[in-house]
Amino acid sequence: MNDCINEHLFCVYGLRRSGNHAVISWIMDSLPGRPQVHLNDLHLLNPHPYQTFTFARIRGIDRYTCRRKRWGINRFILTLIAGPLVPTTWRLHVDSRLAARITPLDIEAMRRTKKHVLVLSYEDVDLENPRLHLFLETADRKVGTSGARSQVLILRDPYNLFASLMKKGYMTATSAQFYVRLWKQHARHFESGRDAAGRPLVMVNYNAWTSDPAYRIETGRRLGFETDGTAYMGVPVYGGGSSFEGIAASAESLSTGDRWMSFVNDAGYRSLFDDEVRQMARDIFAMEPF
Repeated sequence: MNDCINEHLFCVYGLRRSGNHAVISWIMDSLPGRPQVHLNDLHLLNPHPYQTFTFARIRGIDRYTCRRKRWGINRFILTLIAGPLVPTTWRLHVDSRLAARITPLDIEAMRRTKKHVLVLSYEDVDLENPRLHLFLETADRKVGTSGARSQVLILRDPYNLFASLMKKGYMTATSAQFYVRLWKQHARHFESGRDAAGRPLVMVNYNAWTSDPAYRIETGRRLGFETDGTAYMGVPVYGGGSSFEGIAASAESLSTGDRWMSFVNDAGYRSLFDDEVRQMARDIFAMEPF
């Protein structure tokens, strides 16, 4: 690894229930270098990702390195006695989940550790918020210097997305217009391939990613890795799994393209699709189910 703290930095945007966790897990599994850190559910009120995440997923870092230093007997045994006995190969592949609000964390130790991959995941964020632009302009000071940097925008078709949001309870009478407005904004940036400041985005069409091996191959190349196009079969537990099946046995058991059928006769659901949403769905997904 070079002098950068993060060899690969990915800023990933998408509305919740858009397959964000599946795509992020696919990226991390496809870039096998260690260590890897995924900071989840970031918001823009505080521009420091290491201070705002809900949980961190870490690979190839001793989880006790990330914990706040507490020199009690358990800490002493684990770090000074048990630590050296843990095989390096096992430590490199252990996959840990650290909850920010439960586990006392040594944030600075996490930030300083050199990483092969750092993923910053933003859900339901306004892509034109000035705070996002400010973070991107000052990212090196917040998360450390990075080699390759990519902004990834994941977009799912509105028919299945809104059905999943309603099923999960996120899209209600009070939040529906928020999600419609935000989906339109994300779709416009998806079509342009640029963020609000004109920086390039790596677009991931979730529908095509789940169904088309050639699309997965091309998307992998744009993200900096090679893949044979095999479908990603994992269903990450970090996002609660599917809105309909929960933590299913594998992605093969999910029918993510048929969610809209459960709400097709719901008047409130059908009212969400104005002419602009329908046109964008036709242009991007070639889709108009009703």
